[in-house]
Amino acid sequence: MSDGTSQKTGWDDIDNNAGGKGGKKGFGDRPSLFMKLELRERPYRVHPISEVVNFRKHWDAFKVLKEYPISPAYSKEEKDLDVAWSKGNYCPRKRHVCLVFDRENGNMIRVLEGGSQVFKPFGNYKRMTISDAIPNGIDPASEAGPDWLIGVTRNDEGMITYNPMPDTSPNSVKPFSQDEKDKIEALKNNPKFNFKWLKEHYRRESPERIRELWEQLPEDKRYAPKKDQKDKQEDEDDGSQAQQPAQQQASQPVTPPAPVPALKAEPVKDDGFLKSGAPAATTSTAAAPAPAPAPAPAPAPAPAKAEDSPASLF
Repeated sequence: MSDGTSQKTGWDDIDNNAGGKGGKKGFGDRPSLFMKLELRERPYRVHPISEVVNFRKHWDAFKVLKEYPISPAYSKEEKDLDVAWSKGNYCPRKRHVCLVFDRENGNMIRVLEGGSQVFKPFGNYKRMTISDAIPNGIDPASEAGPDWLIGVTRNDEGMITYNPMPDTSPNSVKPFSQDEKDKIEALKNNPKFNFKWLKEHYRRESPERIRELWEQLPEDKRYAPKKDQKDKQEDEDDGSQAQQPAQQQASQPVTPPAPVPALKAEPVKDDGFLKSGAPAATTSTAAAPAPAPAPAPAPAPAPAKAEDSPASLF
């Protein structure tokens, strides 16, 4: 159980306008410290250089108060720390943030924040590079990792989507230059802007502060409308991607089919996260017993819903 203030860090913990700061420009012509991924034709090119900080942020619960706090809870097991989540059924969205080299702005060190569409491929890359020679995989933030190209496009439904891909061009992976090493070293010695600052800036709010905000809400705003209640599917995204039909169907009641020979069990698809941990559940339909003069057999139990599987939760 979290104390409500400590942060969760690490690429392995990524399942899948935060910060309230940032924009395209900072002072003069200098880009803002906070990187904003906007719709455009060419992809952004970055290289992570720090651990990732993982957190949940409330977008909807306190909108009427113009407050968007970071939740004191991250996992479902911690949700009692967040009254807006546990009682109000407002499930805060998972977000991630790290420091990166912005390649198109002179390798300026900037803050990159996003949902799982942006960060999940980084964590998957670490997992996919595990081998006998590299038992822990390649850290995306190390010089052994490639640059990343992040495309920002609009899909057929009109939703903004983010498509990060590692640069696979020849010589794309190379040691940091001396200038890049100097910038990283300077970052470590900077008393105002460093990784400790990043964790502090994205520090979880206390359970007491969340309760205080929740009690300021009008009575009819303390509880999420049914359409916004996402606790069962543990909403992890930044809201930029439309819900997939399979996810919508998973929450619907399943009608047992007519008696047929037993069907082969189909495993629930793994969520692809690095630490899903739990084995995927399976669903199957068993053949019903043949009719007999004796009293009719008790109906077979309804098949387990996909949403009940630990692997389907983020």
